[in-house]
Amino acid sequence: MSDARAQAALDAAFRHHGRDALYTPAGGAARTVRVRPVSPDQVYAPMGVPSVAENPAVELRVSEVPELKDGDILNFALPESASPRDWRIQGAIRADGRRLKWKAELRRA
Repeated sequence: MSDARAQAALDAAFRHHGRDALYTPAGGAARTVRVRPVSPDQVYAPMGVPSVAENPAVELRVSEVPELKDGDILNFALPESASPRDWRIQGAIRADGRRLKWKAELRRA
């Protein structure tokens, strides 16, 4: 699949399955982006020790957030919650192979 087709498919997924969030980079101005909450129960192996993430995780499009950093803030409601809250990006920030989306773990801000 070409990068343009992959981007179009990703944009459609975010349009239909994402939700609006207010993104505030550390030291920057807030702006609205789309996020997709994802299952946090992925197994990671930092330094060879497997662990399971218990915190919520989200995907963001690189086209909206070119640089995602530890400490940036997202404000949105999780699927099981009616009210939005602030979430801080924490560690485990990864881009996909084509660098079209980020996946990041969150913790309450």
